[in-house]
Amino acid sequence: MQDGGDSFLPRIQSVFYAVFDEKTGPKIVYQVPEGLISSSTQPNPWLSSDSLSSPSPSPDPSSPLPQRSNTGPSDAPSRNSSVSLASPTDYFTRRGRQFPSPQKRSLSYQKTLFNFSDISMYVIPPSALCGRLVTCSTRRHRIIGFPVELPGTYKRNYFRYNLCFVFERSADLSCYEPIVRKVSRVLKSCEEESGFLSSDQTSLQIHAILEQLYEDLNSYSETSIPIDQFNSIELKIFPFYPNPPEVKDWMVPLCLINLTKRIEDNWDLTMQKVASFQPRTLSSAY
Repeated sequence: MQDGGDSFLPRIQSVFYAVFDEKTGPKIVYQVPEGLISSSTQPNPWLSSDSLSSPSPSPDPSSPLPQRSNTGPSDAPSRNSSVSLASPTDYFTRRGRQFPSPQKRSLSYQKTLFNFSDISMYVIPPSALCGRLVTCSTRRHRIIGFPVELPGTYKRNYFRYNLCFVFERSADLSCYEPIVRKVSRVLKSCEEESGFLSSDQTSLQIHAILEQLYEDLNSYSETSIPIDQFNSIELKIFPFYPNPPEVKDWMVPLCLINLTKRIEDNWDLTMQKVASFQPRTLSSAY
C-alpha cells in the first residue's frame, strides 16, 4: 500500500455512480469530483456548433487576386507594405471563435483521469458479471465496483447500476473490497424497499452520498451516512497488514535488559512464564 503519500491507505481519486440507460446505454449519472472522468456522450469542447454546419471560407471568384509585379527591385514594394491575404486565424477571430493554445489544451486534458467509454463494458457488464466484485485497470488508474442487476417493473424489466471507486494503478485495494461490497449491499436494500435509486425524487441524494464517501474515507478512513429511516451506510477501513516473516529455528530473541526484575502483576500469564526461560542479558562483549 505504497500509494497515498504519507497515508498508509490508498487515496480515492474519484467516486462515480453509473447506470444502464435504456436509450444511451451505460452512462455516469454522478461523479465526485466533477469532470475527472470524461464521457463520450459529451460534446467536444474544441468544436463549436457552427464548425459542423458552416462551410470553410472560400475566396470570391469575382474579387481580384493580388498579382505579382514584374517591375524591378526599385519599383517593387517591400514585403512589409505588400498586400497579403487574411490568415485563417484572423478570420475565425473576427467571428468570435478563439481556439485555446496547445498549452491550455494539455493542462485541461491532464485533469481528466480517463474516458468512461473505455471501461463502460466493465462498469455496467452483462448479467453474468453482476453480483460480483469487478476490477478493471487503465494505463494509470484502477476502478473497482460491484455491479448489480435487479429485475422488476422497470422499462427493460431490470435495473442495472454500479457505484465505483477509482484509485492509482499501483494501489493495493484489498482493504477496499469489503467497503465496495457493503456499499453495494446497502444501496441494493434501499432500491428493493423503496426504489431509492430508480426514483427521480430520491435518486438526487446519491450525489451527496458520493461526496461524503469521498471526503470521509480519504480524511478519516470511516463514515456514517444515514439514507432513510431504516438504512444507513456505516463504514470503517481496516488495513490488511502483511503476514510476519517466517521465524527460523536459530532465530532466538536476546534480552537487552533483565526481564525477571520488571515482571508486574498485570502482565499476561503466558508472558510471565516465557520471561523466565529467556536467556540472560546480552553482554556488551558481543
